[in-house]
Amino acid sequence: MVDHGFLHRSGEDCHKKWQGMMAAAKLILDKCVNASGKPSYWDMTMEPRKAEQVPVRFEKALWKAMKWQLNWPSIKCDNTLASENLPGNAGGPSTETGPPQPSSGKSGFDGRATEDSHSAAKTRRMNTDKARMDDTTSGGIVLGRAMEDATRSYNEGLDKAATTLAKATSEAGTGIAAKIADVADAMRGGNTVLEMLVGVLSRHGGGGNSDAQWRVDTDPSPC
Repeated sequence: MVDHGFLHRSGEDCHKKWQGMMAAAKLILDKCVNASGKPSYWDMTMEPRKAEQVPVRFEKALWKAMKWQLNWPSIKCDNTLASENLPGNAGGPSTETGPPQPSSGKSGFDGRATEDSHSAAKTRRMNTDKARMDDTTSGGIVLGRAMEDATRSYNEGLDKAATTLAKATSEAGTGIAAKIADVADAMRGGNTVLEMLVGVLSRHGGGGNSDAQWRVDTDPSPC
């Protein structure tokens, strides 16, 4: 925007400019618009404006643009909760020291209706909270039972698996022991046969030599 001839302004500069414009507009509003018996600012010439000590050159288009801000205080609800505006004090403020009394039966009825409404709402909240607590309790019971059943099934499965494994191990051990016994018996039988064979061979070998020696010793023929 500086290239197009506009002055560079910071945020603080713009804020100060806005405050100055608002001060000028409020001055015009107080002295020339809301003042009774005086012509409008836009109907005044330069001299009356100077006499009123208001800005002499305030654009009407700018005034219209700022009008919403100038009228802002008029839409505030500062006295919304004032005592004279409350339903229970429709008769106006009381000068007595006692508590204000309703001016008609309608105000009392409104008060009772409000109390009944609050009581009904409180009862509904209590019933809702109780129902939620019941649902939570029942849900916890169901969940606990489901966990107990799952734990019981799991333990039963572990016991069954352990029993099956022990049985299979026992049967396998028995079969292996039987096989080892058979092998041992076969080995013992083989050793017995081997011993018998060695004995036969030794007897045959020893008996042949004794007969030859006996024949030599008993032969009467000369050498």
